[in-house]
Amino acid sequence: MKYAIGIDIGATNTRIAIVDDQGTVVWKKTVPTVKNDLNGLVTQNSNLINEALEIDKEIIEIGIGIPGPVTPKTGFVHVLPNIGMGNFDIAKILHRRFNLPIIVMNDANAAAYGEAICGAGKGYRVVQYITLSTGISGGLVIGGKVYTGKHGFAQEIGNMIIDPSIDKPNTSMNKGSFESWCSGSSLVRMAKNKGFAPKHAGDVFANPACEDIINEWVNHMGMAISNMITLYEPDVFVIGGGLIKSSHYFFDKIIEATKPYTHDGIKPHIIIKMASLGQDSGVIGAGIMALLNKDIWF
Repeated sequence: MKYAIGIDIGATNTRIAIVDDQGTVVWKKTVPTVKNDLNGLVTQNSNLINEALEIDKEIIEIGIGIPGPVTPKTGFVHVLPNIGMGNFDIAKILHRRFNLPIIVMNDANAAAYGEAICGAGKGYRVVQYITLSTGISGGLVIGGKVYTGKHGFAQEIGNMIIDPSIDKPNTSMNKGSFESWCSGSSLVRMAKNKGFAPKHAGDVFANPACEDIINEWVNHMGMAISNMITLYEPDVFVIGGGLIKSSHYFFDKIIEATKPYTHDGIKPHIIIKMASLGQDSGVIGAGIMALLNKDIWF
């Protein structure tokens, strides 16, 4: 059996795993992501790769998901707004240290691929993945291939404007964007602006006094999903990311929040599922993409 290393560099945590071509994880580890320091980020990932290579498995490739747009079939990362760096080629940098092929993609693309091939999207032709975490991004898999756009900026759905009456989530994104309304960090900010003191988004969902904030959050989720239905009507939406830990507070409300913004004819056909691979969606997707990298790009 041959294996790949899958790495999911998130805005909060970095996960690494050894994955086979069926999506089975045989080893994994999670550490806090280094921010605002490219050398530190590279060193952290180099150390994690070295640790994985010490495991007694035949590793033939490395797949990396990273939270920002990546030029397809290269390792060039344009910007990582929630990590504080950009304009570097992580594949080229790591090639100097490791004699293995390295494939790099947006982290949501990696998670989308994992869910489409062996998770909640398996069996559907057009799978729209949405990651709700510190930030928001998306991945679109069509017929088993990932759609990235020419320069890698397709599916940066967090930057989609849904209601301009709120500030930018960071300097590189739009005012009133999906991320400015519905990311974990934005949810915490809105709660703090109303006098609450949550440590993380889960605290907001769990607080009955935050019901109005949550209802507004769900409404904006519905707006964003309806926009994607209008554009290309995916077979299924798969929602993952850290906020899914609190899904019992909101998940059943999302389809109903979407319906007021969609055509009547499509309302009965909206399918929204939770990611079935959990926090491993990204590392599994990155690993499988690495193992199958000859034919994954749309």
